[in-house]
Amino acid sequence: MSTSGESDWNDEMLRKYERIIAPAPDHISILNRDYVYQVVNETYLKAHGKSRDEIIGHTVSELLGPELFGVLKEYLDRCLKGEVVNFLKWIDFAAIGKRFMSVIYYPFFDGQGTVIGAVVTSRDLTELKTVEEKLEESEKKYRLLFEHLNDAAFLADAGTGRLFETNKQGEVLLGRERDEILGMHQSELHHPGKSEEYRKRFTAHVEKGSTANDMGEVLMKDGTAVPVHISSATFELGGKKLILGLFRDMTEYMKAQEALRLMGEQFRVALKHSPIAVFNQDTELRYTWVYNPHPGLSTEEMLGKTDRDLLSPGDAERLTRIKSAVLKTGLAAREEVKVSYNNGPDIYYDLTIEPLYDAKGEIGGITCAAMDITRHKRIEDDLRKSEARLSAAQQIARIGNWDLDLSTDEMEWSDEIYRIFCMEPGKASLTYEGFLSLIHADDRENFKNSVKTALSSNLPVTTEFKTTCPKCEHICSSKIEPKLDDSGRPSRVIGTVQDITENKKLERELLKSQKLESIGVLAGGIAHDFNNLLTGIYGNISLAGKYLSPDNKARQILLRAEAASIRARDLTRQLLTFSKGGAPVKQTVSLAERMRDWCSLALLGSNAQCHFDIHEALWPVDIDEGQISQAIHNLILNASQSMPGGGTIGIRGDNVVLSKKEGLPLKEGSYVRISIEDKGAGIPDEHLEKIFDPYFTTKQKGTGLGLATTYSIIKNHEGYITVESQVGSGSAFYVYLPASRKEAVRNEKVKEAPVFGKGKVLVMDDEELIRDLTGDVLPYLGYSVELAKEGSEAIGLYISAMKSEEPFDAVILDLTIPGGMGGREALEKLLEINPNVKALVSSGYSNDPIMADYKKYGIKGVVAKPFNIETLSKALYNVINGA
Repeated sequence: MSTSGESDWNDEMLRKYERIIAPAPDHISILNRDYVYQVVNETYLKAHGKSRDEIIGHTVSELLGPELFGVLKEYLDRCLKGEVVNFLKWIDFAAIGKRFMSVIYYPFFDGQGTVIGAVVTSRDLTELKTVEEKLEESEKKYRLLFEHLNDAAFLADAGTGRLFETNKQGEVLLGRERDEILGMHQSELHHPGKSEEYRKRFTAHVEKGSTANDMGEVLMKDGTAVPVHISSATFELGGKKLILGLFRDMTEYMKAQEALRLMGEQFRVALKHSPIAVFNQDTELRYTWVYNPHPGLSTEEMLGKTDRDLLSPGDAERLTRIKSAVLKTGLAAREEVKVSYNNGPDIYYDLTIEPLYDAKGEIGGITCAAMDITRHKRIEDDLRKSEARLSAAQQIARIGNWDLDLSTDEMEWSDEIYRIFCMEPGKASLTYEGFLSLIHADDRENFKNSVKTALSSNLPVTTEFKTTCPKCEHICSSKIEPKLDDSGRPSRVIGTVQDITENKKLERELLKSQKLESIGVLAGGIAHDFNNLLTGIYGNISLAGKYLSPDNKARQILLRAEAASIRARDLTRQLLTFSKGGAPVKQTVSLAERMRDWCSLALLGSNAQCHFDIHEALWPVDIDEGQISQAIHNLILNASQSMPGGGTIGIRGDNVVLSKKEGLPLKEGSYVRISIEDKGAGIPDEHLEKIFDPYFTTKQKGTGLGLATTYSIIKNHEGYITVESQVGSGSAFYVYLPASRKEAVRNEKVKEAPVFGKGKVLVMDDEELIRDLTGDVLPYLGYSVELAKEGSEAIGLYISAMKSEEPFDAVILDLTIPGGMGGREALEKLLEINPNVKALVSSGYSNDPIMADYKKYGIKGVVAKPFNIETLSKALYNVINGA
C-alpha cells in the first residue's frame, strides 16, 4: 500500500466499501496515489480472470501492462489533481477479450478535502459502440444493445430537448414506464427548482457539440432524488441532431464516499490525540498542510513557512539538508533529529520523510511524519550514562558481571569480563560452555560444582579460578547467585568475575615479608652474638698476623683462618638481611662497571661462563654495594648450579621506565633491570612460588638462604625480583632497581693496609673478647686506650678525662648492650657533655638504622662487626682527623 496518504486508508473501511460495490455490474475499482489497487468488485475480477489477491496491492501497470498504463496514467494524474475524467477506449481484457469501455475517474477525497486516490468506474459500451457504427444498417441491433446498457440511456432531440427514446435501465432509474418517459423534456428529469439550470446546461452542451460529464440528480416518480453521473454526447442521425445521455446511479458510490469521509474523520481525531505530527511541504519546503503542529506553534504559524523561519539556524540547516535530499533523489528517509522551537526545550523526533508526486509523476513536495521521542531519548541517554558509569566502575575495580539463562544455556557478559579473559568484546561464544572453556582446566570442575551448589541451596556461592590465557594468566574470584522464577524454581544464574591477580600477588608478597620478619628477630640476635665472637676471632687473627713475617708457616695458617672468618662473616650478613629494621648503606654506583667483577668472583672454580649484554649508557643506582654484590652473587651461583655440566649464563642490563600496565608492585618511574638467564633444568611450577622463602631449597647441599637473602636485599633497596622458568629450558631472573640521578662513584680497587695514628681513645663494649682485642690493636696502631663495659661507665671515664685535661680524642661505642646503657643513649649523654665529641659506633647489627644514617645522630663514623685491623684503623683515623 502506498505511503502517500497511507494513514487515510483503513482496512475496515475498504472492506465495507468493497461490500457496497460488490454487486455492481460495472467494473469498479479504487486506486491510491501510487496507482495501487485498494478495492475491486466481482465484475472487474471476472473481466481480468484473476483472483482478488492477484489484483489488490498491485499497480495498474502490473495488471494492464506498461504500454496501456502509459496511456491511462495521464487521465489518472488529472483525476488525482481533483478532476473528473471520462473517456471511451477499446481495452483488451484477459478473460472477456477486447471491449469498448466508457471509463470515468472520480477523485477520492479524505475528510479534509485532500485527494488520496481515484475511484474508477468502467461501463462496457462495446455493444453500444457496435450499434453506433452499424446504426444505419441495423436499427434492430441498435435497439437490442441500447436496451441492454447498464446505465440508464436517454435519446433526446437536440432542438426541442424532448426525450424520444430510453432503455429499461431508464425506466428503473426514474421509476416510470417507458410511455411516461417518452415526450418528457429533459429538464423534467430533475428537481423542479433546478429545471432552468438544467435547461441551460443542455443548451450549452448542444451548442458546444462535445462529450460532457457532470454530476447531478434525477427525481423518481415517487419524488426520491437519485444522485447520478451524466455522460452525454451529440451526434447526427438521418440528418437530425440528437443527444445521447447515459445516467449512472451514484447512490452506492455516494454512500461509500460518506463512509470514507467518516473513516477519515475518525482518523483525524485519532491523529489529533497521537504523539505524531504530520505535514506536507512543497518543493520550496514551505509547509502546505499541517496536522498536530509542533509544541508552541499553531497550524497558521507554520503554513507557508519553512524550517528556516521556525527553527534555530543549526536545526534548520540539518533538517533542510535531509529533506532536500529526499526531493532530489526521491528516496524516503528516516532520521532521529533534535530541534528547538521558539527557543524552547530540545525536542527529539523520529522523522519519516516521503516524496509526493504530482499528476505528471514528478516530485511535487514531501510528506513528513514526526513522532516525539523526547522522553524515550532522555531515558536512553540516562541509561547510556548509567551503563558508561557501570562500565567505568567495573574497569576500575576489574570486576565484570554475567547472566546465564538456564533454559537456553545462553550467557550475557559485560565488556570487563572479556578484558579479564584477554579478549575483545564479542569474540567468544556467549554460552555456558564457552564461558567454561576460558577457565583453567584445573579449576573448571570446581566452578561447575559451585554453580550446582548455588542452584541446589538457593544461596550465593563464591569461588576462585585461573583463566586459560597463557601470556597473562589471571586469578579471578566469582560470586554465583541463583535467580528464581514466579514458581520459585531457579531460571537464571547471575554472577560476577573479579580479577584478583594483583591482590594475590600482594598477599604472596605480604606472606614473604611476614616469613622474613618472623625469623628476623631470631636471625638478628644470632648474628649479633656471632659477630661479636667473629670480631674477637677475626681481629685477633688479623693482629697476630702483623707480628709474623710473611714466610712464617704460622702466618700462612692464620691467613687460612682469616679466610674462614670472612666466610663466616658473609654467612652472618645473610642472617642480618632478615633482621628487623635497618636500611642499606648506599652510594651511587654504575652496575655496568661492577657486574663483570661480581660475575667473575661468583664463577671461580666453575665450568660456566657469563655472556654480557649491558646497555652502554646504563643508568647509575643508589645501592649498598656489598649487599647488592651478595644478591647478584647468589643469582649467578644459582644459575651455575642449575647447569652442572657447564654452560653460558646470559647477563643483560637495560634501562626501563615502568608504568602500572606492567603489573609490578613498584612505583612508576625509571629503573635498571638486570636479567640473569641460564639454560639449566628449570624450576617446576609447584616450586616457583616458594623459591624466595627462607630455608626452602631443592638442593641436597644448601641453606635455603641464598634466594631469600637476595629477595630481602632487593626489597630493602625499593626494588623487585621476578622469575620465569620452564622445566627443561632454564630460568630467567629479573632484578629491578630504582635508577639514580646522581653521578656514580668510580670503582677503584685499593689494596688495604693498616692506617697508623695517635691519640687517646675510649672503647665501650660489653664483650670482654672485643675489649681485649681493641686493647691490643689500638696500641699497635699508635693509640692509647681505656675500656668500659657499658654506657654509664664510659660516661664516667669521659668526664674524668676532661677534668684531668687529657680528654679522649675519640670514642668507639657498641650500639647494643644487653642489660645496660647502649651506645646510642651513651652518645646522647656525651653530646650534652661535649657537642664536638668524635664518636665511632660499632655494632653486630650491621644493618642497624643508625649504621645506615649515622651522621643524622651526630656520629662521625661507623665500623661493622666483625672487623679487621685495616678496617678499624681506617675508620678511627678518619674520625679523629675529620677525613
